[in-house]
Amino acid sequence: MARCRFTRRLDYDGPILSVIGFNSHRFAGEFVDFGQSVHPAHGANFVSKAVFKQCVLEARANVLAFYRLLLQENRAVYLTHSPNRCPAAHLATLQAFEAVMVNELEAMGARFIDVRGQCLVDGQLKPEYCRPGDGFHANSKYGAQVIDQLIAECATDAVF
Repeated sequence: MARCRFTRRLDYDGPILSVIGFNSHRFAGEFVDFGQSVHPAHGANFVSKAVFKQCVLEARANVLAFYRLLLQENRAVYLTHSPNRCPAAHLATLQAFEAVMVNELEAMGARFIDVRGQCLVDGQLKPEYCRPGDGFHANSKYGAQVIDQLIAECATDAVF
């Protein structure tokens, strides 16, 4: 059977906004539940920043390749963080995970849309931005904050 090949990877030429690869709460939960910690803590195996970064990069290698492909195609790529809804015990790991991802993706040329100042309190999503009955996702009010910031960034970048 012949392999399919796409001759045109992306016909769409507008800005791309993504949270692909973050899924921060899952990474943080698995990392902490496995007994690892990004901060010295009683009862956990402390992991250095360098080892933690390598864990993140390896865990999200395919996601990083996806972003790299978009950027190589000269797309305007914007990303945002997850809604930061997780148990308090996972929060430091979630934040460290997102810091690694944001730094890596910005170094590639992606732009970070940061609405944490408006939408978070003590590192967690404010209740007015939480999706009711869902412990992980945000609501449309949160989405509007992200889109408003994206429009402002795109105007500054002359994308539209």
